[in-house]
Amino acid sequence: MTDNTSQNCPEKEATRRLLFLIRFFWMFFGIAFLIFFTISITQQNTFIIVDAALWLTVIMLVSIRYVDIKWSNGQTDDEYAESTALRNWRQYSLRLLLASGALYSLARLAAHSQLS
Repeated sequence: MTDNTSQNCPEKEATRRLLFLIRFFWMFFGIAFLIFFTISITQQNTFIIVDAALWLTVIMLVSIRYVDIKWSNGQTDDEYAESTALRNWRQYSLRLLLASGALYSLARLAAHSQLS
């Protein structure tokens, strides 16, 4: 008889690593990208490229957070915390959209005031 637990461990470990990378991305790199694009908007007069990059980052963060919740069965970054629900994902998405919209508006305002 074979030991099934030894066969499942590498798969579980690979899944845990992937989930860690997904969480690390949306928690750190995604926010860093948003800050970078916001600063870039204040320093440039071009609308299309940097603006699109900012909003694509927002869409990507919302999507990655959704995948994180689905793949990790809704657990938060704290192993012992209660599992999150889609309600938490909606709250995250709404907050991210509002914060990104505010940052984008302020960046555009700053870019416009530099032109005058």
